[in-house]
Amino acid sequence: MNILAIDVGSYSIKFVEVRPERKNLILVEKHEIILDDAKSHYPSAGNLADLQKEVVAGFIQKKNSDLKIVFQVPNEMLTTRYLEIPGTSKRKTEQIIPFQLDENLPYSLSHAHFSSRLYKRSGGFSVLSNITQLNVFKDFFGFFENKDAQPSVLTSEISTMQAYVDHIRMNDTCCILDLGHRTTKAYFVQDRQIVSNHTSFVAGSAINEVISKTYQISHEDAVIYKHDNAFLLTDEQLDEVSVEQREFALLMKQVFSPLILDIKRWEIGHRVKYGTSIDKIYILGGTSQINSLENFFHFHTGLLIEPLPPLLDFKNDYSIHEKTFYLVKMMAISQKVPSNLINFLTGKFQTASNAFISLHSAVFIWVRTSFIALLIILGLVSERFFFLSKQEKAMDSKITGLLKTPSLDINRKDQKLYSTKPEAVLAALKKKNKVVKDEVSTILSSTHINALRPLAILSKTINSNPKVSLEKFISDGYKVSANFTSADPNELEVMKTHLQGSGLPDLKIDYISGKNVLNIEFTDRE
Repeated sequence: MNILAIDVGSYSIKFVEVRPERKNLILVEKHEIILDDAKSHYPSAGNLADLQKEVVAGFIQKKNSDLKIVFQVPNEMLTTRYLEIPGTSKRKTEQIIPFQLDENLPYSLSHAHFSSRLYKRSGGFSVLSNITQLNVFKDFFGFFENKDAQPSVLTSEISTMQAYVDHIRMNDTCCILDLGHRTTKAYFVQDRQIVSNHTSFVAGSAINEVISKTYQISHEDAVIYKHDNAFLLTDEQLDEVSVEQREFALLMKQVFSPLILDIKRWEIGHRVKYGTSIDKIYILGGTSQINSLENFFHFHTGLLIEPLPPLLDFKNDYSIHEKTFYLVKMMAISQKVPSNLINFLTGKFQTASNAFISLHSAVFIWVRTSFIALLIILGLVSERFFFLSKQEKAMDSKITGLLKTPSLDINRKDQKLYSTKPEAVLAALKKKNKVVKDEVSTILSSTHINALRPLAILSKTINSNPKVSLEKFISDGYKVSANFTSADPNELEVMKTHLQGSGLPDLKIDYISGKNVLNIEFTDRE
């Protein structure tokens, strides 16, 4: 099954379709729709959110149904919580999460829909939770249901970035800065975990607006100028350029100054909370393509600025260094490699496409299952012939010997039947066993059984000892006497001590130390 990943941005919507192979992904299609260009095709779209949904649904409707579709819920719908929960059980931690979230939400948890990512740490779990209002999410998902354009996975941008951090095994303590069209998003990473995220409204659209107002040109011309000619300069470079370039550089500095201050403030907050300084800032996003932006940020923050490391999982991707397709590519990769990507389509929002298995995948699973089943069958057959047969022979030999026991009184003819008709021998033994049981029942039901009562009491009182013999036992139904002998007088000494603490009624012990005979008397009070 092919994977269709969609990055729903405020400037454009990016589509990447890939075909999973054993070790990598084959890029089938990569497409970008500029929302300003698409606006005229959707006159009913009253705002940006409606336009985004219409474009996404329209694109999905044109594709084959045999696709796994993944895109993100808009950031405006989400709030993020970071939790540290002690314990060792993932299931119990998942049960605790709602109670932890309920303490900080501006609305009741019963009116919320959330999904979480758990990461095992020493002594507990780190939890990343994304929460949205239930009715808002229901309307958002319902739109795609009505258009018959349901996704297989609805995730979040922060979860996708965390999947990227996991995938490339990022060990830096750093900030990932996504400079987008309407917002700039910052993700602070420590120990391979995003530990905080922030948003600034200094982004591409703010630059467009400033250029348009300052130079009195149309919005469209401002966008073109930004893409083709915009640049940033450090303070040291201002004296090396023309007056016009200096004025533009100062204008751009004025635009970006709030973002620089935000980055410094966020970095200080991270340092105070976690006790570590970030090593560098990784940049991505369309606005990060402005000329000399890396030098400008390095000059004003003092931090190393680098492009985000590229994704190398696509076999025929010749634009791996594009800064605008990171998010959508990571969404595609997350559906092939093991990832802990947040998915809001759980419970009543789970769609049929979530559980759909393509023909290719079904055949692959069937082959593996058949192979495992064959191995199990071969193992059972081997056990039957090589192990159980030996045990069976040993058991037969033992049973044959037992059948010759005189107490069983089984004639030779029946003994020979065991090898050919063991059920006949079993029937004969059951018959003999029944006769014995009947005899025992008759004895137990006899009125004279009380004559054995004192002997039973004495048997329970005295521990079995093969070195001591009961030579004589006399009972008249009330008075009881017994005579014990032993070759070892020490054994009789031990018995004497034991009897003295036994509590037998009217007990009398006749024993001379060192002798081999011990006599006792007691009464049987029934």
